[in-house]
Amino acid sequence: MIEVIDLCKSYGPMLAVDEVGFTVRPGAVTAFVGPNGAGKSTVLRIALGLDTADSGSVLIQGRPYRLLDAPSRRVGALLDAGAIHPGQTGRTHLRILARAAALPPERVEQVLAQVGLEAVARDRVRTYSLGMRQRLGIAAALLGDPDVLILDEPTNGMDPEGIGWLENLLRSYAAAGRTVLMSSHHMSELEQVADRVVVIAAGRVVADADLGELVHGPGAPTMRVQTPDTAALRSAVAAAGGRCAAEDTETEEYAESDDADEWWDGAVDADDVAGFVDVHGLDRMELAELFLHARIRVLGLAPVRASLQDVYAELTADLGRHQSSGGELPEPSGSEDDRYAAGMIGRQSSRSSEEVAGR
Repeated sequence: MIEVIDLCKSYGPMLAVDEVGFTVRPGAVTAFVGPNGAGKSTVLRIALGLDTADSGSVLIQGRPYRLLDAPSRRVGALLDAGAIHPGQTGRTHLRILARAAALPPERVEQVLAQVGLEAVARDRVRTYSLGMRQRLGIAAALLGDPDVLILDEPTNGMDPEGIGWLENLLRSYAAAGRTVLMSSHHMSELEQVADRVVVIAAGRVVADADLGELVHGPGAPTMRVQTPDTAALRSAVAAAGGRCAAEDTETEEYAESDDADEWWDGAVDADDVAGFVDVHGLDRMELAELFLHARIRVLGLAPVRASLQDVYAELTADLGRHQSSGGELPEPSGSEDDRYAAGMIGRQSSRSSEEVAGR
């Protein structure tokens, strides 16, 4: 389990993270999404001990990362697939990590096979594509067979086959009762794998819900009505305690969509088609009674399949990059070596239980 508790972090006058709190539970894949500059990377860096919070905390299995025993066996992380020495081979890179974490050499071969890099394990990383580097970073995260995975944009550069492979990996990981937290800008991909979604914008959590609840809402589904009586429908819906979308959906646009196939209308006279209205808060039976009593002509009725992308766009529409008095959020401070530390989470020496910042 990962617990983010009232986390705050500023860079000079810029408030990057503002009282962020959420819980990532075992047995599920949690997606952590938000616009660029919203604070995602800052939260992940603090979680992994690469940055410090002004206030609040992040607990992994009940303890801050730096206080975990054998952290590489408890937490696997991918923050930057580019933070790998280009002159090393894939196998050498993993062997260095395994040796530092006191893991057996055969574990390297196991994760190489798991991520599909056996054939290129002897090649230097500089020859790897971005998708291959992502797989190598995921292999590093899996080395210690940890109970917690934290992956930042793991699908970047992956082809459809690679994305499907990763989705299966994460599902199986969560199904085994483990904890998975991943970020991505690709909502359609997240919709295939996520069980829960946390949305952050302007440094604050704006949504934290199960995927189905976030996309479809806790109540009746949104219904799309085709009618020439749009004004009468809006009035009747308001009187019944429902609400309508601000604007009518364009007829041509919806008629070409996948949802149009579900209509139960018969032969429709094009002259009668005035438009489509999205109705919220009333189910099919309630709408049927409303149509009857208000004498509204209905040419079609179908549920609206909202997407995670639609909901995300609505939640973050007015909350882009977090700014203060006309400036953009700066990159977190740190040297080039600190960048490599993101890929060396959990590396330990015999004299310290904290990670070594360097790769």
